[in-house]
Amino acid sequence: MKSMTRKNKILIGITALVILLAAGTIIFFAVRTGKAEDKSGEVNNPPNMEGMEGNIISASGLTSVGMLEENLKLSFLETELYIEESYLSIGDEVEAGTAVFRISDETLENARKELQDAVTEAQLAYRQGVLDYEEDSLDAKTVYESAEINQKYAQAEYESAVNKAASDVEELEQQVEEAALLVEEYEKSINEDYYRTYYKVDELYENYCDHFNLLMETYEKWDIETLEEQNNGLSGGMSGLSAEGGGGMQSAGGSDDSQKLTVYNLLDEMVQQEGEAYEEALETYEKARDQAQAGLLQAQSNLAALEAELTQAQTDYEKELVTCKADYETTLSECQNAQTIYETTMQGLDETLLALEMEQEDAIENLTLFEESLGDGYFYTKNAGTIVMNAITENTYLSGDVLVVAYSNPETVTISANVDQSNIADIAIGDAAYVIVSEYGNYQGTVTTINPVTQAGSRSSVTYQVVVTLEGDVSELESNLTAYVYFGDVDAMIRMSGEPDGNERIKSAEGSRE
Repeated sequence: MKSMTRKNKILIGITALVILLAAGTIIFFAVRTGKAEDKSGEVNNPPNMEGMEGNIISASGLTSVGMLEENLKLSFLETELYIEESYLSIGDEVEAGTAVFRISDETLENARKELQDAVTEAQLAYRQGVLDYEEDSLDAKTVYESAEINQKYAQAEYESAVNKAASDVEELEQQVEEAALLVEEYEKSINEDYYRTYYKVDELYENYCDHFNLLMETYEKWDIETLEEQNNGLSGGMSGLSAEGGGGMQSAGGSDDSQKLTVYNLLDEMVQQEGEAYEEALETYEKARDQAQAGLLQAQSNLAALEAELTQAQTDYEKELVTCKADYETTLSECQNAQTIYETTMQGLDETLLALEMEQEDAIENLTLFEESLGDGYFYTKNAGTIVMNAITENTYLSGDVLVVAYSNPETVTISANVDQSNIADIAIGDAAYVIVSEYGNYQGTVTTINPVTQAGSRSSVTYQVVVTLEGDVSELESNLTAYVYFGDVDAMIRMSGEPDGNERIKSAEGSRE
């Protein structure tokens, strides 16, 4: 019941402060509105950004001068912070670093201990996660590498078996080819009577016949039979003269006959040799021809046997190819499954470790943010201005993300631009923006707020409000001025526009007045 009462009080206090904030805002801008009426009515056309590379998002809105908010993010903290003192009231003038409130030492230490314990737990969890990651990844890698080895072995075995079967087929194909060539050679030698030509049987026979006919013609022409008888008789007479111790010169006629007989005898001897050479060549030819016939039969038999063996080897090769391929594909599929399992396992391990690392970083970041915001128990303003709302009261508790104070600051100008719902996903807090304010010039800015609640003008027109805070000298700007806002490549848009920024425009105006 006590908790519900405190929440009701906080709700009532916030409602009252919102009303005060609205009233303060109306009072603050009442004077400036009159000055802005003359220029806010003029709406110049936005510059042409066609031709720009990348996705350029455009929107329009109105300027708002001098309203800042101070927020405190405590959504990560379970401990409620007790407010002992609150120092500011509406209308107070503050400088940057002014204390807004102070929390109790007890809740400060409790919150700090909670965040430090969270950091310690996250660090321990991350360290254990690193150890588990290394162990589990090593196991997964071992299983995967084992599958890879099996795949390589299966591939090597498959290639070896296929190569062996293919080698046997190739060897038999070579033998069949050689046997076919041998058969072809035998058939050709027999059909073309190769050996008769090779051993020159007809040539030898022709020479023998020519010389034999010549011998016969010589025999008849020279009457060799009579010459031989005369030569025999002359040989006997010469032997008698020699025995009696006398001799004489052989007659010229006897000398010619003797030469004819010598020529005839030489021709006869040549014919006999040619006859023997012919007989020998004929015998060798007939023997070679018979051997060729026998060789042809043997070669044809060998060719038939080799062709049958080749057919069987080709059949065996096809069977071996199918069997080995099936075994290899089975092992390959198992390896691919192992790879998928390994990748899935590693992805899960990476995600788990990344989550633990992010939890550790978040815990450290939460502690750092808390120390930066409330490290000494006080909360301080970051800028100077006039307080228009203070949402923190004494003897209350803080939890979650809360609005602390709001104050006016004429040196701050924001643009509330309406961005179409189709483009809002491409814009984030911290993004740079290029802003052109009608009649004042162009400025650079930063996205500081994105309202998650839609600003629906109709069912077909849904927008989101994006707040852009301008940079540089904005002292010349007023509220409710029309502004065109561009999100994207700011530097490129500045170069393309060719216009001076707000600071340069103001300096130029001041120089012209002087």
